[in-house]
Amino acid sequence: MFGPGTSLKNSAKTNAASAPRNQSLNLAFQDLRRLIPTEPISRKLSKIETLYLASSYICHLHAVLHRRQASFGSSRPDETIRNGPTFTCGPTCTFCVSSKRRKT
Repeated sequence: MFGPGTSLKNSAKTNAASAPRNQSLNLAFQDLRRLIPTEPISRKLSKIETLYLASSYICHLHAVLHRRQASFGSSRPDETIRNGPTFTCGPTCTFCVSSKRRKT
C-alpha cells in the first residue's frame, strides 16, 4: 500500500536513476557546442539552439563540400557528393553571412 512519503521515495529513485543519463546528455550537448562556430565565441547556446545550429552547420558544410567538389572536379570513382542532389545554403545561412562579415 501507499503510505505517506512513498511518492517521495519513488521520485528520489527516479531522479537517481536518471541523473547519469542527464549528465551524459549534458556532456554530449557541451561537446556539440564546441564544434559549432558562434559569435561571440563565448556565447552559450541553449539545447534547442544547439540542435538547430548543428543541423544548419551540417547543411552548410555539405553545401561547401559539394561546391568544392563540383568546381575542382573529382577523379575518384565514388562521386556520390558530386552526382548527388545540389545542396546550397539559403540566402540567410548563418555561417555564410558570418564568413562574409569576417572577409570585409
